[in-house]
Amino acid sequence: VNTGGIVLNPQEIRHAVYQGDATRFLSELAKDRSFLDATETSVSGTRMDDHECALRFLAFRLKPYQDYREPLDKFLNQAMEELQRLGKRQPARLAELRADFQRAMYKAKLVFEELAFRKVSDSQGKRGPVNKALLESWAVSLLPYDDDSLAVHRQQIVDSFLARLSGDLTYYKSISSYTGNRTAVQCRFGVAEEIIAEACRGQVST
Repeated sequence: VNTGGIVLNPQEIRHAVYQGDATRFLSELAKDRSFLDATETSVSGTRMDDHECALRFLAFRLKPYQDYREPLDKFLNQAMEELQRLGKRQPARLAELRADFQRAMYKAKLVFEELAFRKVSDSQGKRGPVNKALLESWAVSLLPYDDDSLAVHRQQIVDSFLARLSGDLTYYKSISSYTGNRTAVQCRFGVAEEIIAEACRGQVST
């Protein structure tokens, strides 16, 4: 499990502990074309960052962010346990979660294009790497909304996001430091929901 003196990160430990349906499911999602397109194949699988991205979406899909309790590692461990249970008892639910993930990735790419799940660091629009806190909050928050409405209002959503990123220090910190803190989680999900709702005015999928 741990060779060459390399200290395993939390996701690698989860992969070792929860071998089975959960790890196979995450591996499949990490290779899904929708995820690769949304992230422009930029999330490395070397230390299982791609698996963790998928897991963080699933964790907040399985349990609403309003019910989140820190620490984040425990929250993600619980999600792995739930995925294991679903694989054994409710495989149809895993199929639903796969479809949710694919639709969320598509919506994020539709709205943000090359900026999907990324911070923009300066006035020239230089983008950073895929940010897991942005991925979980935006992917989950975009999911209920109609594709057509998102497409029509995409520029307003992007502009509002960039404005909050540069002008709201609390929001910036919620995706940059202490991201497992409950207050940070509530903040970043709340901002994403607020921006989308204001732009789309409740035009959710039916």
